[in-house]
Order: sequence, then structure tokens, then C-alpha cells
Amino acid sequence: MEQKRRLCAFREEENSLEEEWMGDRALLRDLLQKSPQASPRELAQATGRSLSWVKKWRKRLAEGDPSDSQLVCSRSRAQHAPYFRWDIRLTQRIMEMRLAPPEHLKRVPGPRALLYALPRDPELPAARIPLPRSSRTIWKILHATGCLLTRCKEPPHPSELRAPVAEIQMDCKDVGSVSPEQSPASASASLSSKSALSVTQEPRSLCWPKPARISTNKRPWKR
Repeated sequence: MEQKRRLCAFREEENSLEEEWMGDRALLRDLLQKSPQASPRELAQATGRSLSWVKKWRKRLAEGDPSDSQLVCSRSRAQHAPYFRWDIRLTQRIMEMRLAPPEHLKRVPGPRALLYALPRDPELPAARIPLPRSSRTIWKILHATGCLLTRCKEPPHPSELRAPVAEIQMDCKDVGSVSPEQSPASASASLSSKSALSVTQEPRSLCWPKPARISTNKRPWKR
């Protein structure tokens, strides 16, 4: 609800600014019709705008019809040229090479292998189809066509940090303490009795290194 309210307030503010800008452009058009020989500095002082704004809109108003009311409106900021798209024949050929490896390749070709094999295809260069120059582009095409799937990352399982000066249970075996005459059963019993040990971590003392002594008896070096 709060986001919708902010969006409505932003649109109202944008509409009010657009009305103010349209009034300034209409004023500039009237000034150009009355005194076409006026300098850009005089027009900027009359409209309260900058010199670059006056030069830009004077050129736009001169190119269009003065009686057109849409001439003073702002132009769309959307991209006018269509986005570049790869040829469908290139996409199909990449999928075919992915499913049937070319040149007797005994593995599934990846983006780098496909980048190497595409210029050697007899059909694509003959049709003058633009080919990708980066393996990243082929990787995107493979993902868009479903030939590659993104792996889901497993959530990390961090181990809990132990508190300082804590007891840790360890299982240790002393091979040297078992004699060869001792039976395996008695040896395992003796080892199991020694397996449960508690080790206490002692805090280490901080020892700072001593600074090196600088000798002052050396003569200064001269060039």
C-alpha cells in the first residue's frame, strides 16, 4: 500500500514538472515566432533556462511544424532501435551441434567447443549469418534454449565455533603400547580404556617480538 502511494505521488510530481516544461517550450516557440533573430542568450534570459536547453529546443522546434501541439512534449526515453537478436538458424545449429557433436567429438561440446566449430560449419558462413565471438554468448543461447540448466546452490552448513578453554573428547590409539604377545581382545580393551580422553586447551600467552636495535655509530653514506 505504501509503495502504491509513493508511486502515485511520483507520477503526480512528474506530471506537474512536465506541464511546467511544456509551458517553457511553448514560450520559447512564441519568442522564436516574434523575434527569430534573437540570440540564444536573450532567449535563455527570457525563458529562465540554460543556453544548452535553448539551443536543443530551438533546433527541435525548427525541424517540426510550429502549429503542432505535440512538438513541445517530451520525447520518449525508451530505446527506439530494436534489440539485437541472433538468427534463428544460428540457434538451431547450436542446438544440433550440442545434441550431435561435430567432427567426431566424443563428448558433449561446451561453449568453447561450439565457438571453435561454428566458423567451420559450411552452411552458416555461406548464408552470411553473423556468428558470436565469445563463449559467453553461446552460453547464454544454451541457457535460453534449455540445453544448459543452472545448478541450485546448496545452503552452507557451517560448524559451530567452540568456546575458548573448552574440553574436547578425542579417540587416540597408541600402537607402541600394545605388545605382540598381547591378544587382540585384550589389546582392544586396553585401547578402548585409553580412547576417551579430555584435553583442555590452554590460552597461549601473547609474546610480542622485540624491536631490532638500530646502530647510530655508522657514518652517513655520501655520494
